[in-house]
Amino acid sequence: MMPEKGQPTEFAGDSSFEETPPLKSKRILTARGICLAIFLNIVYTLINAYLGLNFGMGMGFGIITVLVAYVLFNRRGEGSNRQEVTTAMVASTGFVMYYLLSLSIYIQAYVPGANLPWWLVPSQDVLLYGSILDPAWIVPVIFHFVFVIAGTLLGIVIALALSELVLARKKSVFPFYTASGVTIDTCFQSETESRFMFKWLGIGVLLTFIQGIINLLVEPFGYSATDWDFTPFLPTGFALGFMLNISLMAVSYIIDPKVSITLLFAGIITYLVLAPLLTVTGLFVPPPSPTGMDFYFDFLFNFSLSPALGMMLLSSFVVLGIHKLRARLKTKEEIDPEPKSEIRDSLGFGEYTQQFFRGLGKKPKLGVSALLLLAFFVILTVVVDLFSPYPFWISIVIALFLMIPVAVIDVYILIKFVGEAGLGMGIQRLAFYEVPLASVGLSGYLPFLAYPRLNPFATTDLLGNLKIGEITGTPKGAILKAQLLKILPGSITSIIFVLAAWYFVGFPSESFPAIGVLQSYAIVTLFATWGVGINLVTFLVGGLLVGVLAAFAPISSLGVALAMFLPPSYFIPFSFGGFIRIYSDRKLGKKWFQERGQIIAIGFIAGAAITQVIMAFL
Repeated sequence: MMPEKGQPTEFAGDSSFEETPPLKSKRILTARGICLAIFLNIVYTLINAYLGLNFGMGMGFGIITVLVAYVLFNRRGEGSNRQEVTTAMVASTGFVMYYLLSLSIYIQAYVPGANLPWWLVPSQDVLLYGSILDPAWIVPVIFHFVFVIAGTLLGIVIALALSELVLARKKSVFPFYTASGVTIDTCFQSETESRFMFKWLGIGVLLTFIQGIINLLVEPFGYSATDWDFTPFLPTGFALGFMLNISLMAVSYIIDPKVSITLLFAGIITYLVLAPLLTVTGLFVPPPSPTGMDFYFDFLFNFSLSPALGMMLLSSFVVLGIHKLRARLKTKEEIDPEPKSEIRDSLGFGEYTQQFFRGLGKKPKLGVSALLLLAFFVILTVVVDLFSPYPFWISIVIALFLMIPVAVIDVYILIKFVGEAGLGMGIQRLAFYEVPLASVGLSGYLPFLAYPRLNPFATTDLLGNLKIGEITGTPKGAILKAQLLKILPGSITSIIFVLAAWYFVGFPSESFPAIGVLQSYAIVTLFATWGVGINLVTFLVGGLLVGVLAAFAPISSLGVALAMFLPPSYFIPFSFGGFIRIYSDRKLGKKWFQERGQIIAIGFIAGAAITQVIMAFL
């Protein structure tokens, strides 16, 4: 079990363990913490905006911030405490909002006939021949600022409505956030325990550094020390890869091993059995001479997306129905308690949906905030005539559909991904937003760029930070204030960075390839020109089949769904931690995981993160 609020973890067999003496000051949000957070927020936002624009990737810095804050704050005589470091870490997280702005710039500048409206992005002449200070930027900048922040605030409101239910679920461990929380807790324990964590952090740094150096040496020859793609060497229809990622393996040790082990076998079946069978029967045609990622994207959009969504959304209902049916056929003494525990420990879609609306209804401030933000997006949709040529009332229906049922499902799936598997997947969102818009006949870029939406990542981010608050004894209100504090500096930094990158460097260019923008453009173009749909048959079959299997066999429906969502290079490394966790639980006991194993894994995660940041600057 995780430590109680404000309590340190107790380590068996260590009679010398003592809590750090209590501090006279119990400061939580402090001036020095806010100053450090704003500075790091700007730095992290710049790093992730650069990585996101150029490579379509991002990095987390939570554990790094913990170590920086702990060292800086404890150099002064009065020291620090868990709560101050926690709020400083939460507020320092970068807030990146480059996606919509950078993509709008690219489309307006380079796509003939795009003709995006002036309130979204200035004209092609301003983009190609104007300056960063052109007055035509005033309204678009305001629009992007308000549009993104409104969606983020709505995501935060939803997190507050769901927090009690989600955090009560044992399987909602939010592994990366738990890593930060345990790091903070360990820093304020005895010197022995701090040294133990830093020792494994150092090992993580060393291994990741060696890995990076080897990569630098072999990359000029076309090789990689971290990613091996076997797909081009396999028969047509087969796909396989291996990604040697220390952080991923460490995360798979922290989460429920049932998820990671199920992911392994489901991944083998997906890419080495199912995909070849579909290829032979002609139901799936792989791209010519595919790499693993080429194969993955084609397979995802042509087949696996539909059944994977069915597994995520329907399987919990099937499991619940089967367990209730079995319960009726048995006496109370005969009922196996394990299925009940399974349902209670994990988050089901039915109870989640009830809490979603109940939480907003029970807390008037949250309910009113949600309605105001919802009204903002609906009014905006009508005012700018977003879904033209449809009349305003149909536009309202589309907006409400995207903001209510779609958002409910979207947030649920992301909570399952981030909370139970530690994976911030977003690819499934295409099926919830872009597919419905394409299905009703909308075309052109504008509807697919500026459709109304909440930010589900803001929901999972706040829930994860509240999980940290549980570990460190930080009040919910302080976590919320720190969460809100990071929005303004991060959003301003993001906008300035994108405009500066466009006018002073240019993208895409040799020095600024903007791969992330090009990938986003390809996906948006796919829907804006002809669109893709969801196969209802495979959606239902996937949900029913996995639901039945999960009810009668020790497998995770989430693990099966992830196998179809993730590239073929993920499922092997993601299983490593699961096997080690099973071994350590059997040989050393589950208590050892809480006292030592979890800290070792977190040390690896922290060490890998620190080294990756350093090497990104080199």
